[in-house]
Amino acid sequence: MAETRSRIYLFLFNQYTFVVLFTISSLAISTSSGYLSSVLSTVEQRFQLKSAESSLLFTVDDVVSFSTVLFITHFGGSSHKPRIVSCLFFLVGIGTIFQALPHFIYEPPDSFQPGDGGGGGGGGGGGGGGGGGGGGGGGGGGGGGQAELSTQYLCDNNSFIISNCTAEQIKNSGALWYQVWWLYLGKALAGFGISTHPLALTYLDDSPGKGYLPVFIAVIYGFRATGSTIGGFIAQQCLSVPATWPHVDANTVTDPTNPQYLGAWWLGFIPISSMAICPAILMFFYPKYWVSRDNNSDDCEDNHVKKKAQKEEGRGFRKKGKDTNTMETYGNIVQAADQVNSEPKSKVRKIYMAVLGFFIALFRVLKNWVVLSLMLADHALSFASFPDGTYAAKYLQYQFHLTASDASALRAWSKLPMIFIGYFFSAFVIMIGRLKPRGTIIMVAVCIVCATILTPAKLFAGCENDSIAGLTVPYEQTDDTWSDNDRNLTSSCNAHCYCPSGYNPVCAPDGVSYSTACHAGCSGTTVEMNGSKNVTVYTDCACYDDTYLNNTTMDGTLSEGLCPTDCSWVFHFVLLMLTTLLRNIMYSPSLMSKIRFVDEQDRSMIQGLDKFIKRFLVTAPGPIVYGILFDKSCMLFQTSCGETGNCLVYDIERLTLLLFGVATGFASVSLFAAVLTLILVFCHERKSKDSTESKLLTSTIKSHSKSQPQISESHDALEDEGEENNKEEENYKGEEIDKEEKIDEEEEEGIENLAFSDPQDTKL
Repeated sequence: MAETRSRIYLFLFNQYTFVVLFTISSLAISTSSGYLSSVLSTVEQRFQLKSAESSLLFTVDDVVSFSTVLFITHFGGSSHKPRIVSCLFFLVGIGTIFQALPHFIYEPPDSFQPGDGGGGGGGGGGGGGGGGGGGGGGGGGGGGGQAELSTQYLCDNNSFIISNCTAEQIKNSGALWYQVWWLYLGKALAGFGISTHPLALTYLDDSPGKGYLPVFIAVIYGFRATGSTIGGFIAQQCLSVPATWPHVDANTVTDPTNPQYLGAWWLGFIPISSMAICPAILMFFYPKYWVSRDNNSDDCEDNHVKKKAQKEEGRGFRKKGKDTNTMETYGNIVQAADQVNSEPKSKVRKIYMAVLGFFIALFRVLKNWVVLSLMLADHALSFASFPDGTYAAKYLQYQFHLTASDASALRAWSKLPMIFIGYFFSAFVIMIGRLKPRGTIIMVAVCIVCATILTPAKLFAGCENDSIAGLTVPYEQTDDTWSDNDRNLTSSCNAHCYCPSGYNPVCAPDGVSYSTACHAGCSGTTVEMNGSKNVTVYTDCACYDDTYLNNTTMDGTLSEGLCPTDCSWVFHFVLLMLTTLLRNIMYSPSLMSKIRFVDEQDRSMIQGLDKFIKRFLVTAPGPIVYGILFDKSCMLFQTSCGETGNCLVYDIERLTLLLFGVATGFASVSLFAAVLTLILVFCHERKSKDSTESKLLTSTIKSHSKSQPQISESHDALEDEGEENNKEEENYKGEEIDKEEKIDEEEEEGIENLAFSDPQDTKL
């Protein structure tokens, strides 16, 4: 029975099932990050955050990760590894749930509660719908509460005149830090999950099937790379339903193209948290040490036995039997005392040698100019890729007037096929071409050159600014002196309306949009039928009446939404796919080049240093830098009680110029570093070749000079040996002649004696 249980335990809790569970939990972390980047604009809209403030969400987990990884790997290395990994992933799951808690604890701002509307809030608008109907003309009703929204922004609404803000309005003005801190806490807890990878890989390396460790690593990191794409698809589905789901009433804005629409940003965190928690619970029951399948009783790994034996041996003396004499025992005690006294010194020396060895290895790597220039090329290109990664969905949304869900879907589809194609293509080229280090460097350089060419091309793939009165065009179209410095939503035609700085755009027949019906000076509204849908139109618009009176062919009413524009996202999407493909192609050859150009003993050091530099100099500050660029491009912020919140309208021309101008600069640095790497590689190979040829030539000359006296000496020796052989041969011939003559003489004597002997003797 016990043996059966042991077999079942080994069948359920082995290294293969551990890889599956760990892969799912790791996938949860990357999926959560991809999901958050896809719902970023909606989160900014909900909590009234500027881009620089929301960018900290993508930094806090990296800060926690590289701040705690050394402590976790050090103390966890001598502890129960799977349980530590389990607990940390459980924290990741709890942190993911924390990111959804504000939806259940706090009410959204007034701008998303049509019945309460008013005052200083005005919206948070464009974030969720992404400029809403700009691309498609706005599309009308927006469902349910649109009638109240329509009357809320009319010019004759006296509620706009507010003398003092209430305590509640002041509390909900600007960034809602008292609500959003849950998201920062959740992301911080996710940083602990990133630190589990060294522990998990060490645990797998101790397993009976550690020969499959490269396969395990490929599976873990391969699936983890798809997490961002999975998060984008989850965000697409969640943002297509209102934030109040499943409770949708008549006052809920259900049209995603409406700037007042708020998608269910919180919904995706629930299933993602289960991806981390469920595997974490199962990983808790894995053994501290792997049990061999051949000895599945109570036998543990040899490492455990060795450690236990070393621990027993380190006590200084063993237990003695009753027949051990006193002097031997005393001697053992003295020896043990000396050993105990010397242990602190040996430990200090070990620590000193370990620290010294670390800095020596670090110095060796830092002297390797090929690796340093390659890391610069790699990380500079990574810094240039944030507009195509973390901020891709947000940029697509505002630049091309897409809904948040559609932008998330485009971001996901631009990454999913390119990840697999890039990894497999690079592996195919490296294996078939049998690329050496120089070949992998050339492959990286080619990818960087292509990416550097494609990055500035995105400067020409954007759209022009929408014609919005007071922001991009003057209220009076005959004003030729107007510039961007004259931006002001208040004009003589709407000064008596005391309009708030909200954003619920309306479109005039002449193609000019107004931020709200109030800013167009509209005092009336009516509902018309457009097919099967009710459409709200605005009448008696003071800012448009002059244009309307001068052109009787135009309609005198304004419709909801931005005026439609003819700008396609296809070209930018193709460029986005190509740059994503290039980055995935260069990943494997870049990693192989870094490993091959250092000594074998420094391979772990270069990987750790590479990851540390990337997290410290790229992934941590990168989102903040590009978040500031987004804020620099904002034309209209949400304002309430003197506090500013999220951006409502972006200058998309300036946004494109700033984002991809900075990206082009970093891509150029990457290109310069890649060219420098190639030059260093060729110089290194030429120097090595010249050094090898010089050594070979020197060795040949030395061997030739040494061989000359040996040849002459051997020639003389051969001549002497020949003379001696001749002398020996002559002596040998002389001896043979003497022997023959002696034999002849003896034969003659014998014949003579036989003739004169007795006949008896003849019988002999």
